[in-house]
Amino acid sequence: MIVFGIRLFGKAEIVPGVFFIATRFFHICFIPLFPVRSFIFFGEPDGESDGAPLGSLHWGSISMANLRGLLFAGALVLAFMAWNKVETTHVPWSQVRPMLLMSLGCVAAFFGSYRLARATVESVEALRKVDGVPSHVLSRAKQQLGR
Repeated sequence: MIVFGIRLFGKAEIVPGVFFIATRFFHICFIPLFPVRSFIFFGEPDGESDGAPLGSLHWGSISMANLRGLLFAGALVLAFMAWNKVETTHVPWSQVRPMLLMSLGCVAAFFGSYRLARATVESVEALRKVDGVPSHVLSRAKQQLGR
């Protein structure tokens, strides 16, 4: 079954409990393909409609979505290749260990990418120019970031 549609991906510029930016993408099988529009979400959103649209696409969010999509696909492909090699050629699991380790590496990098997506003081300051972002939210974000 092929799943496709429009969905949010690429959570970036994260300040926990204050805001984050995500981009709505057209996707196939939950792999983001084409960015549609970027949004900023304040607090913890209840759904995809809680965000305020940004004036332009946010390239950091798009990059994170593409990176995570590739890591997710890589983990699945490597795990499937290892399983397929064992099932079709009957090699021992020890011979496919490198593929399984690379697959686990992709999973670890996928979750680690959320750590890279944290906002910096400079990125919060850049949001001052964006319409629809309240100044009290930016002040709270800077306070939480320790500056």
